Amino acid sequence: MGLEMQPQNRYKKGARLERELMKHLEQFNPIYKTRSAGSHSFFDVIAVFDDRVDFYQVKSQKTKMEPFLKSKMSKKRIFWNEFVCWKEKGKWHLKRLE
Repeated sequence: MGLEMQPQNRYKKGARLERELMKHLEQFNPIYKTRSAGSHSFFDVIAVFDDRVDFYQVKSQKTKMEPFLKSKMSKKRIFWNEFVCWKEKGKWHLKRLE
Protein backbone atom coordinates (compact mmCIF):
# COMPACT_ATOMS: atom_id res chain seq x y z
CA MET A 1 0.00 0.00 0.00
CA GLY A 2 1.46 3.38 -1.04
CA LEU A 3 1.61 6.53 1.00
CA GLU A 4 -1.14 9.06 0.32
CA MET A 5 0.07 12.44 -0.92
CA GLN A 6 -0.61 15.45 1.28
CA PRO A 7 -3.17 17.93 -0.13
CA GLN A 8 -0.54 20.66 -0.65
CA ASN A 9 1.69 18.25 -2.56
CA ARG A 10 -1.23 17.17 -4.77
CA TYR A 11 -2.01 20.82 -5.50
CA LYS A 12 1.62 21.54 -6.40
CA LYS A 13 1.83 18.50 -8.67
CA GLY A 14 -1.43 19.44 -10.39
CA ALA A 15 -0.38 23.07 -10.83
CA ARG A 16 2.98 21.96 -12.27
CA LEU A 17 1.25 19.66 -14.76
CA GLU A 18 -1.16 22.44 -15.76
CA ARG A 19 1.78 24.79 -16.42
CA GLU A 20 3.53 22.08 -18.43
CA LEU A 21 0.39 21.55 -20.52
CA MET A 22 0.17 25.31 -21.15
CA LYS A 23 3.75 25.22 -22.45
CA HIS A 24 2.98 22.12 -24.57
CA LEU A 25 -0.01 23.89 -26.17
CA GLU A 26 2.22 26.74 -27.42
CA GLN A 27 3.27 24.65 -30.42
CA PHE A 28 -0.35 24.81 -31.67
CA ASN A 29 -0.41 28.64 -31.60
CA PRO A 30 -3.46 29.34 -29.47
CA ILE A 31 -4.88 32.88 -29.55
CA TYR A 32 -5.31 32.70 -25.77
CA LYS A 33 -4.82 30.14 -23.02
CA THR A 34 -5.40 30.18 -19.28
CA ARG A 35 -5.45 27.89 -16.27
CA SER A 36 -8.09 28.06 -13.59
CA ALA A 37 -5.38 28.09 -10.88
CA GLY A 38 -7.07 26.50 -7.91
CA SER A 39 -10.61 27.64 -8.64
CA HIS A 40 -11.84 24.03 -8.49
CA SER A 41 -13.69 24.47 -11.77
CA PHE A 42 -14.52 21.53 -14.02
CA PHE A 43 -11.64 22.39 -16.39
CA ASP A 44 -8.05 23.19 -15.45
CA VAL A 45 -6.83 24.72 -18.73
CA ILE A 46 -8.71 26.49 -21.52
CA ALA A 47 -7.17 27.24 -24.92
CA VAL A 48 -8.74 29.42 -27.61
CA PHE A 49 -7.82 28.78 -31.25
CA ASP A 50 -8.97 30.40 -34.51
CA ASP A 51 -11.67 27.80 -35.08
CA ARG A 52 -12.44 26.34 -31.65
CA VAL A 53 -12.07 26.45 -27.89
CA ASP A 54 -10.55 23.45 -26.09
CA PHE A 55 -11.15 22.63 -22.41
CA TYR A 56 -8.70 20.40 -20.51
CA GLN A 57 -9.00 18.47 -17.26
CA VAL A 58 -5.45 17.55 -16.21
CA LYS A 59 -4.87 14.31 -14.32
CA SER A 60 -1.65 13.04 -12.80
CA GLN A 61 -2.39 9.47 -13.87
CA LYS A 62 -4.33 7.87 -16.69
CA THR A 63 -6.30 5.77 -14.20
CA LYS A 64 -7.81 8.92 -12.60
CA MET A 65 -9.51 10.06 -15.82
CA GLU A 66 -12.33 7.48 -15.91
CA PRO A 67 -14.90 9.58 -13.97
CA PHE A 68 -14.42 12.45 -16.43
CA LEU A 69 -14.90 10.20 -19.44
CA LYS A 70 -18.29 9.22 -18.03
CA SER A 71 -19.44 12.73 -17.09
CA LYS A 72 -19.52 14.62 -20.38
CA MET A 73 -20.66 18.22 -20.17
CA SER A 74 -22.36 18.31 -23.54
CA LYS A 75 -23.45 15.82 -26.17
CA LYS A 76 -23.28 18.34 -29.03
CA ARG A 77 -20.08 20.35 -29.19
CA ILE A 78 -19.87 22.41 -32.34
CA PHE A 79 -17.12 24.92 -31.58
CA TRP A 80 -15.29 23.38 -28.67
CA ASN A 81 -13.59 20.19 -27.57
CA GLU A 82 -13.28 18.67 -24.10
CA PHE A 83 -10.21 16.69 -23.11
CA VAL A 84 -8.87 14.70 -20.21
CA CYS A 85 -5.09 14.72 -20.33
CA TRP A 86 -2.17 13.23 -18.47
CA LYS A 87 1.59 13.08 -18.79
CA GLU A 88 3.23 9.68 -18.88
CA LYS A 89 6.97 9.06 -19.30
CA GLY A 90 7.50 12.65 -20.46
CA LYS A 91 4.79 12.56 -23.15
CA TRP A 92 1.39 14.28 -23.07
CA HIS A 93 -1.70 12.18 -23.82
CA LEU A 94 -4.93 13.97 -24.71
CA LYS A 95 -8.18 11.99 -24.68
CA ARG A 96 -11.05 13.86 -26.32
CA LEU A 97 -14.39 13.42 -24.60
CA GLU A 98 -16.93 12.23 -27.13
